[in-house]
Amino acid sequence: MREAVEREARLALELDPDMAEPHAVLGAFYTAERRFADASHAFERALAIEPDDAISHYWLATHQMVVGYLKESSRHLDLSLTVDPLFPSALIWRCYGYEREGRLELAEKYCRLAMDAGLPFGEMGLALLSHRRGETAQAIEQMGRGMVPLLAGYPEGSAQVVAQGMFGDADARARALDLIDAQLARQSDADPGIITFPLMWMGRTDQAFSLVVHGQSNASLWIYLWGPYGGEVRKSPAFLAFARRTGLVDYWDGREAPDLCPRNKEGAYVCE
Repeated sequence: MREAVEREARLALELDPDMAEPHAVLGAFYTAERRFADASHAFERALAIEPDDAISHYWLATHQMVVGYLKESSRHLDLSLTVDPLFPSALIWRCYGYEREGRLELAEKYCRLAMDAGLPFGEMGLALLSHRRGETAQAIEQMGRGMVPLLAGYPEGSAQVVAQGMFGDADARARALDLIDAQLARQSDADPGIITFPLMWMGRTDQAFSLVVHGQSNASLWIYLWGPYGGEVRKSPAFLAFARRTGLVDYWDGREAPDLCPRNKEGAYVCE
């Protein structure tokens, strides 16, 4: 599927090299492939052609979030939404950005706008807000509803089981992890997609990292890693080892350090 995306984008550029969107699509493709420098060049070309293209700003924002430049990610989401205030995908990512920044009222507003625009998994963002407010039962209900369209292939009711595992007690967590393990075993060659996010949440850091390193990932993983709940993981040696294996450290070298991983006097990254 990813190869088809690259092929179609290049065909579009052969027909019209002055279109911004195919360059932005290539940038998103390169980010997914962890070709981060190539992604940056593709986005630069897209915005040089069309500086006010909402899609280019959106995909660049997701790239910047993945590689840890969170302020730049929020800036490009704001530019995207200035052009298209009802761009559903930009709305949901801005919701997560506001949640990360602790601006919870704005986060809720943007999650609800995303849901109104047709993204039911905006409820996942509302669940994070409910969790931060101590509203556990509501967080479970919202996360369970929000994950339904993202757990294709899982048995019916799985989203609620996973949500209970994320926010419930130890027994609920064990049931959720057993379900995930069984599904991953059945679909060993499939992209686990959204499931890397709850795996991180439930303490299976090494398993989630392994899935990503072997080419299976989902952007939601980075919501956890760069969010307020990912602080202990970011401080661990395992995170920097993961960052090296996925090409992040190579990308950071020669650039400004990412927002949450400044360099110390010796030039080493110290994540916070």
